[in-house]
Amino acid sequence: MYTGDQYFEETEIEMVEKFHRFRAIPVITSSEPGRAERLADVLAEEGFPVAEVTFRAGRADEMIARMLKKRPDFMAGAGTVLTVDQAELARRAGARFVVSPGFNNKVGEYCKAAGIPYIPGIATATELQKAFEMGYRAVKIFPAGVLGGLPMIRALSAPYPDMAFMPTGGVTQVNMREYLDYEKVFAVGGSWMVPQKELDDGDFEAIRSKLRETAKVIGKTE
Repeated sequence: MYTGDQYFEETEIEMVEKFHRFRAIPVITSSEPGRAERLADVLAEEGFPVAEVTFRAGRADEMIARMLKKRPDFMAGAGTVLTVDQAELARRAGARFVVSPGFNNKVGEYCKAAGIPYIPGIATATELQKAFEMGYRAVKIFPAGVLGGLPMIRALSAPYPDMAFMPTGGVTQVNMREYLDYEKVFAVGGSWMVPQKELDDGDFEAIRSKLRETAKVIGKTE
């Protein structure tokens, strides 16, 4: 499932395989750099050494840099990357991957040149076709819930059997299992694991609890 042509770099295959092991990718919507180090510790300690820090909250690059300084092996990436300038900020911060909510080939080309794995977003068969033609074999489907959820992914998978999907948007602890049980879904993304309010308040015990609940649903713990 995780193969492709020359455009689908080995680094991207490795990233997708890592995501497949993590299964659920915490999406950080509150870029509060002062919480970065502690958050990285809590995520790693609970079996989620990965985070997609979204640029929509601002200062995402600083947060990524601080997470990686604290934990160099942490897989901190940039989300909601809309422009090449944002992709450049992510690269300078050391981002391990870049994700966009929609298909942006300029960002994709930049990431290929910079050696950063990129997951483009799609919402229609037309966008999926474009991603396929450009050599991408792993995409984010967003907003998954509004688009029809798993039935939509199943429908898109039929004519594109080589594509792998990461649904985000409307994915929750309650419905994540149904997505993950489908073989074409390599991971799900969501903010429920690190709620904005809890992070802003520095309530890391509440975040830890959310992560443990998620781990149980995934099957990481008994």
